[in-house]
Amino acid sequence: MTAPFNPHQNPPDTTSFGTDLKTAEGVPPSRVGALLFRLRELWWRLSDTHRILLAIALVVALASGVFVLRSLDSATAAAGDPEVGAPVLEAESELLREGPGSETSTAPSSVVPSGAEPEDALMVHVVGAVSAPGLYRMATNARFDDAVRVAGGPLPEANIAAVNLARKLVDGEQLRVPAMGEPVAGPSENTGAAGNSGAAGALGGGDTAAGGAVPQKVSLNNATAVQLETLPRVGPALAARIIEWRSENGPFRSVADLGRVSGFGPKMMASLREKVSL
Repeated sequence: MTAPFNPHQNPPDTTSFGTDLKTAEGVPPSRVGALLFRLRELWWRLSDTHRILLAIALVVALASGVFVLRSLDSATAAAGDPEVGAPVLEAESELLREGPGSETSTAPSSVVPSGAEPEDALMVHVVGAVSAPGLYRMATNARFDDAVRVAGGPLPEANIAAVNLARKLVDGEQLRVPAMGEPVAGPSENTGAAGNSGAAGALGGGDTAAGGAVPQKVSLNNATAVQLETLPRVGPALAARIIEWRSENGPFRSVADLGRVSGFGPKMMASLREKVSL
């Protein structure tokens, strides 16, 4: 049975400490062994209270060291990574709003970021059955589908099959998404090629004979101001009123709606009825 510990007793005999650590031949202890020997000797000289306090101090120091090391690792990792939550493309979150009928919430990469206005960017006017009609700046490689998504997506009543979503955009053109049941005028700009889509959508809606003998009608919903001015008695002021009206009220539902534009009376309507279409 082991005798109780007496803090005032002499420390254990350490004359053979080197022999215990190495071999029975009495090889002197190494530096590490000597250090351990000194620590052991000091430990035996301490009282129970001092030993407890020393053990607590060692535990606290060890825990503090672990905490500091982990904090340094976290700070180093954070410094090497991009800022958490930093937007990759601010304009995508600002311009793209998932509208009814939209099947995706991924922002199109063809949107030009706000504040960045490269000279080769496109400006298009999206109207018709979309959630947010308006002017949008797009990249040069943008498609009709990108413009529809940026405008909030098609409305439930949109006739999306009547437009060519794969068509490339042209700077300064107006893109119209028709509603279901709404007449689509001739070869719309939604199906035209990138180089002549604006003219193809603005002039059409009437029957054309072989060789173009029958003149095409001017589309009230797609024509530019220059094309509207080709109509009899329509100058820059009246052309601007037509464009302003359809921007504020949406596409014309019938040719008779032209009478709701200021400056178009009964006589004016009679002269234009056979020369315009939707």
